[in-house]
Amino acid sequence: MDRRYNIQTALHSTFKVGGEAHSLIRVADAADVAHAYRTARAEGISVIPMGSGSNILMPDGAVNAMLIQSADEHISFVLKKQAVHLTVGAGVVWDDVVALAVSRGWWGIENLSGIPGTVGGAVVQNIGAYGAVLSDVVESISVYDTIEQKAITISRARADFGYRTSIFKKSHGRYFVMRVTLLLSLHATPRIGYKDLDEYFKHVGSTTIAEIRNAVLHIRARKFPPLDTYGTAGSFFLNPVVTRDVAEELQSRYAAMPLFDLPEGGTKVPLAWLLEHVVKVHGMRIGGAFVWPQQSLVIVTDNTATSADVRMLAQKIVQRVYDVVQIKISPEVHII
Repeated sequence: MDRRYNIQTALHSTFKVGGEAHSLIRVADAADVAHAYRTARAEGISVIPMGSGSNILMPDGAVNAMLIQSADEHISFVLKKQAVHLTVGAGVVWDDVVALAVSRGWWGIENLSGIPGTVGGAVVQNIGAYGAVLSDVVESISVYDTIEQKAITISRARADFGYRTSIFKKSHGRYFVMRVTLLLSLHATPRIGYKDLDEYFKHVGSTTIAEIRNAVLHIRARKFPPLDTYGTAGSFFLNPVVTRDVAEELQSRYAAMPLFDLPEGGTKVPLAWLLEHVVKVHGMRIGGAFVWPQQSLVIVTDNTATSADVRMLAQKIVQRVYDVVQIKISPEVHII
């Protein structure tokens, strides 16, 4: 295991802000995870599991905690008839998995191209984009249970996946994700019904798996800031999920607003549409944190920003949304 001390968290977060953490440890297997948690308990410090820091906002001050990252970059697969059982370690970069699947013609995650972060974080968050969601293809997840203090396997059915959530997120750190097995298909199953993809393919005749990946990457590049220039965690807020009655009342006020019924129940209200057309957050800024002009769900930092700037801007947006449309919104980003 590799453990380092006095960690500048701004260097380990895509927001590029944050103070100093006690230490960071990289773990390769269940024995390493168990040792890391025992060590933290013995030293009286908390543990913060994190992947590549693409969905986390660290505070400006000192953090008396051990950051724990997966160093497991295992990749293997088994072919069974027309299915591919792909097992990957939590430390693998998520988009590398998508690129591998696309290069082999394995369908199921091509719409999730370009999402930053690691496999472990993707599972915890149950990432989704452009009409696809990770839980659709998850077969099982290997985790370390920090309460039972042993490695276990959790099936998709037991993972309690929902809109940008899972049992791993809801349990507040009980489970440390180690590996995930995905069930992909050799059958071509293009999903291009999402509005942006539908418009893209009106001008492009081919819907190969590679072209779908290219389309998603192209669309994301238009909407999201370049990480080599700005700090960001992508979409900062969750789309609110409301009852159908509430959604229809909103639509009666804003006729052009689309609605999306979720398979797990409830109706998703497109927050980006509300922020752009109703709440009008364009141009909002506090210190070095500001709303990205091309995508109103995204909070961005420049090289003068602090974590406090991001927090205050987020709070201002939350309050304005409630004042205008009487809906409470929540962050998608994990705020420490």
